[in-house]
Order: sequence, then C-alpha cells, then structure tokens
Amino acid sequence: MRRLEELQIISFDLDGTLVDRSYVDFFWNELIPLKYAEIHDVDIETAKRLVLRAYDDIGSNDIRWYQVSFWAKEFKLNNIDELVDEAVRRAYIYPEVYELLSRLFRKYTLIISTNADMIFVLKLLRVKGLLRYFKRIFSCVTHMKLIRKEDKFYRWICSELNVDPCEILHIGDDPIYDYQVPRNVGINAYLIDRQGRFIYIKHRLRRLDELYDMLA
Repeated sequence: MRRLEELQIISFDLDGTLVDRSYVDFFWNELIPLKYAEIHDVDIETAKRLVLRAYDDIGSNDIRWYQVSFWAKEFKLNNIDELVDEAVRRAYIYPEVYELLSRLFRKYTLIISTNADMIFVLKLLRVKGLLRYFKRIFSCVTHMKLIRKEDKFYRWICSELNVDPCEILHIGDDPIYDYQVPRNVGINAYLIDRQGRFIYIKHRLRRLDELYDMLA
C-alpha cells in the first residue's frame, strides 16, 4: 500500500458513510407498504405484514431483495420513482460531508463504491447536490449483480479506472465489506465508526473530516 499522501483516488461508501441510512428504511418499511395499501385496497397494517413477509420470503441473500425494479413489479407499483424521490428528500447528509467533498474534490478523483441500487444513488446525489463531486459511481448490485462488495467488485473498480489497488483509498462503515475485503485486495481502507463500536480496528475514523489530518 502507498503512503496516503500519494493517493490519487478516494472511494466512498454511501449509506452509513456520507448519509444516514434511515431514509432507506423509510422507503422499504414505510413508503412501500403505504403505496401497497393504496393500490391493493388493504389497511396499512395488513400491507406492512404482506410486504415484510414478501421481503423475508426472498431473503437478503437473493439479488432481487436489493432491486427496486423487482419490488415495483412484484407489488405492481407504477410510481416507484416518486417513492424514491420522497425517500431521498428525507435523507440526512452527515454535516461534515459538504465541506469535505468540496475540499477533496480539488485534489483527488472521488468515486462512490456502494451496494445500493443505482436508482437510489443517482437520485440522492442529485437531490442533495453531491453528484458533481464524483467522477464515477460503482454499484455492486446494479453493475455486477452482487449482493455484497466482494473482492471481485473492488478489482473490477480498479480495472475500470485503470489503476492499481494501492492507488485507491476507500472509506465505508462496514467492517468486512468496506474494510477487510478492500484491504485484502490491496486497497487502502479505513472504517468510519461514528459510534465507536469497532475499537479493535486499527484504521478507523470517528468523523469523515479526520481525513484532513490523515492526508496532510
């Protein structure tokens, strides 16, 4: 791995890293059942029970579980874009993010590396005024049909950018798929640990703006 001050590319996870993930829960657990109840003429409690049961029947080890388009078809929701719009408008961007990206953008190539469906990623970044900071967006769910950010996902990113793994710094909030896996590939990875739960991990940040001192 290269010294951090020599890096050219900084990769960010999205949910839990740049934005609080509660907007995603709101979409899946509140907005979808609400629209299901309206379309299928059932009460909201029945709708929630049926929707959550359908999620469980598919399960989080199935790629369809992560795909907005699949559930739109499954539940016969013809206005899914509007629901995504409503969810992302409620999204909370962590307070240090705007200044951080505006400063890093001047020196580094910034990318997104996420397992969120691209429909969420693009709408969120546009609505929140963040899209202009990122040169590329990589979704393991949308682009590679992977449910998790496995090593081949990170290797694919390196291939797409035509760089060695050691030329990238990745930051995310999952101790396995944002930290252990990319580091195994040779990427410089740091865990964002806002709650201080992973004290056993050496390379971690409590706030994203700690990057300033790291990269100085």
